[in-house]
Amino acid sequence: MTRTAMNSAEMDSAEMNRTAMNSTAPRSVDTAPAGTAPDQTERVILQAAGEEAGTGRPRDLIVVADSTGALTASALDLLAEQPEARVWSWNASRAETSALAERFADPVATGQLVLAAGAAPLPLEEFAATADAHLVLARLPKSLAGLEDLARRLARLADQAGRADLTLIAGGRVKHMTRSQNEVLAGSFTEVRASRGVGKSRALIASGARPDAPAPAPATGAATVSVHGQPRDLALRGSGGVFGGARADAGSLLLLEALDRALLGGEVAAERAVDLGSGNGLLTAHLAAALPEAQVLGSDDDAEAVASTRATLEASGLGPTPGSWTRGFFTPRALA
Repeated sequence: MTRTAMNSAEMDSAEMNRTAMNSTAPRSVDTAPAGTAPDQTERVILQAAGEEAGTGRPRDLIVVADSTGALTASALDLLAEQPEARVWSWNASRAETSALAERFADPVATGQLVLAAGAAPLPLEEFAATADAHLVLARLPKSLAGLEDLARRLARLADQAGRADLTLIAGGRVKHMTRSQNEVLAGSFTEVRASRGVGKSRALIASGARPDAPAPAPATGAATVSVHGQPRDLALRGSGGVFGGARADAGSLLLLEALDRALLGGEVAAERAVDLGSGNGLLTAHLAAALPEAQVLGSDDDAEAVASTRATLEASGLGPTPGSWTRGFFTPRALA
């Protein structure tokens, strides 16, 4: 039976202050350079991890979407006296993964730190399939769709790897936390509860992965745009927490209206077109449809955006699309 945590915003502020004062924050890690010690949200994640008894024995730790490197540094420090344990740090951002690889070159070289790599990074559940871990540390994704995708991937990891004890600890600022986050997590875990607070931050702790949790899948949607003055339906796909999901945002639609007017007026004649920060692929798909003889490149730092753009092009009949996380990808005409 699912146990859902109370809304984080409902916690009495005086209780939060007492909890924060009485809790012992993890020490700053030696591996973190000045200015990158764990912030309040990262401290509450680490505090909850310690209370879950996950950092005192030789078990791996999984870190997800560590944009600053502070959680990865802390995880390495926690496992410093456990040479057989490893930290698995997965990030959809190519730039952030590269920054982690540069900052933690020695742990990567010794195998103590494992990072996503390659032309197309593995999905989280495949990346961590061989990790001997029962704790996953992460900040709460900004969107519910991103949180749902994370929860479903971890439930699949727990089921496929036989990790019935896999537990997610996801922290955030109280003002950004809602009961809807608990409900989303409850779709993939049997128990969801809140941690003790540290200042104005708390963590949600999800355990008991559901073997029957829905499989991760991109959101589906559609948009009707004008291509050379004629309406054209484009299928949209949104993976994880990609911006806009599977919807057409107002700014992109405004840009496409102006672009199509320019095309009709003969103001644009391109042999090559680039969509920088392609997101869910709406602009890339429009360019591919409007400029059938052009070489079209959709580019994004985020692997979820790359997957979304590729899926949008294929669903709209404008693919398949070869390419990679590191170099973007082209429509087939780019290879002609």
